[in-house]
Amino acid sequence: MAPIKSSLARSVGKLLGVYKDTDLSLRGDVQIRRTPVESSGGTKSTYNNKTIHAFTSTGPSTLTVSGGSGSYSIEYVVVAGGGGGGRHNGGGGGGAGGYRTGTATVSGPVSVTVGAGGAGTGPNPAPHDLANPGSNSSITGPGSLSITSTGGGGGGNSDGPSLPLSNGRSGGSGGGAGSLSTDSGSPGAGNTPPVSPPQGNPGGGTAGSDNANYREGTGGGGAGGGGESAVLTDSPYRGGHGGIGVQAPPTFRDPNTPYGATGPNSEGFWFAGGGGGGSYALPGSGNAKGGSGPGGGGPYAGGANGGANNATANTGGGGGGADRDNAGDGGSGIVLIAISN
Repeated sequence: MAPIKSSLARSVGKLLGVYKDTDLSLRGDVQIRRTPVESSGGTKSTYNNKTIHAFTSTGPSTLTVSGGSGSYSIEYVVVAGGGGGGRHNGGGGGGAGGYRTGTATVSGPVSVTVGAGGAGTGPNPAPHDLANPGSNSSITGPGSLSITSTGGGGGGNSDGPSLPLSNGRSGGSGGGAGSLSTDSGSPGAGNTPPVSPPQGNPGGGTAGSDNANYREGTGGGGAGGGGESAVLTDSPYRGGHGGIGVQAPPTFRDPNTPYGATGPNSEGFWFAGGGGGGSYALPGSGNAKGGSGPGGGGPYAGGANGGANNATANTGGGGGGADRDNAGDGGSGIVLIAISN
């Protein structure tokens, strides 16, 4: 026979906000109170029964969570700032910021930092400054939670006073290479420092120059693939394409909050594409073409085309390598955190 429910028991249950696994009855069954999870920080939205917090302003922020059982599960995407493009005639494209995603269980506030994009280099005959790397993005919290994505490497310079200045810089993804005379600089390494799964890929392999008419930089690396070498075998000669980025997990693909940029599948929510290499041709010497952003059909995933083109903000894309004068800036990063309700 079912237990008799007293009006007093029902009133007490409503007053305390009790969600009952069994009836509160005269037999004294044990009750379980489940306090809903409350959270704040960044831009908050709800998608597929998860609370999403998007952090887009560069610098430190905090995700605060209260209620629940005292611990909660999160899924995260942490994208660092992209590197700036290399300077002058056919500079290397900037490397994309490091991209990391995963899950964790935490029990307190989470500190969030979003990295800025690196500035591309200025025009000739300014000093041969190196392209700036992107800044790191990170999340840290109670216990062992510590995730850092490394800023993208800056692109290498072209026509600098020494070959080392033509090397792309290492980072989350590596910067593309520039050239000196007929020599090519080296591409920057990706996934630096190394993490597993890798946070990025290297810049393109070989820059091109005939030391007379053409200068072609290589593409910066992306989170989904390495940058491409320059092309000097077919006309028009061109800089290398940037490396492809990656699409965020389905958890974060809320059509009402379209973060990231378009990818090669024409869908959004793509991040961390490498910048295209710059391209330069002397007047009257024929055609030359800067490398496209990621994958050759871009710009995709926020990476910029070669030239004085800036990467898309809050994607971690790499800046375009300079065609002649100014190079493009890297895009700022982003941190996305989903909390299970």
